[in-house]
Amino acid sequence: MKKIFYKWSEGLLTSLIILIFIAMTVIVFSQVVLRYGFGMNISWADEFSRFSMVWLAFLGAAVGIKYSEHTRIDFFINLLPLKGRVIIEIINKIIMIIFMLIISLYTILTLENSLKLMTPALQIPTGLIQLIIPFSGIVMIIYLIIQIVDLIKYGIAKEEIV
Repeated sequence: MKKIFYKWSEGLLTSLIILIFIAMTVIVFSQVVLRYGFGMNISWADEFSRFSMVWLAFLGAAVGIKYSEHTRIDFFINLLPLKGRVIIEIINKIIMIIFMLIISLYTILTLENSLKLMTPALQIPTGLIQLIIPFSGIVMIIYLIIQIVDLIKYGIAKEEIV
């Protein structure tokens, strides 16, 4: 089940990241060429690139959680015995789950109002942009739960020990 979720989620996240990045790059490049080459303007390019960057940040954060690539200072944690490190890792992941739950739930609660507000240039509901928060939050929570289960089952892998 874990492998199926990892394969499905990695494919979806990677595809979304690639598509959004390509679209953002093409739109920004076109905007620059049109503005400085022809004196024309794409009125919604700035807004699109800003919202794309938000989506890329949250999707990238989910990928970072999957591979445990987020920055942290673990000097003191590495001084602990193996069991202590496992306990600290589990506590850390539980705190991250709680944080993601709070952020995701708050976003879902405010989604009804933000679906009524339209963006100035693109004229789409701002709720569509905010949907990435609960989506990525749920994906991150699932990754973190899988990691906690693995920590309980197997402890810390040798390559994780610095």
